[in-house]
Amino acid sequence: MAANGLCTLCDAEILWARSTKTGKAMPLDPAPTDDGNLAVYKDHTGRINARALKAGEEPESYEKRGKAHFATCPKYAVHIAAKKQRQRDAAVRRTPPPTGPPPANVINLRTARRRRSGPN
Repeated sequence: MAANGLCTLCDAEILWARSTKTGKAMPLDPAPTDDGNLAVYKDHTGRINARALKAGEEPESYEKRGKAHFATCPKYAVHIAAKKQRQRDAAVRRTPPPTGPPPANVINLRTARRRRSGPN
């Protein structure tokens, strides 16, 4: 199948397919591989779909064996490590919620609404 995009991390050609399990887009290596764990096929609308193969399962006659680009991208592991580090850094920078009584200029809305509505 012909490539229909480029990886933003390594600039390799990729093939975008739809996961049959989640319905999300998934980048694949465009060339079929013997050691791939995905069955890739084109449906009647021309959409490229991919499904995971179980251990020992072979693709159907109309499917080709493929591999997710996540598994072969040389820069993906570095990208994920940096993303996790940014998440950890952001968690440290977050300020904890205030404790104790609210400042004098803050109104408790629940109490104010009760006073305004009056008895029923």
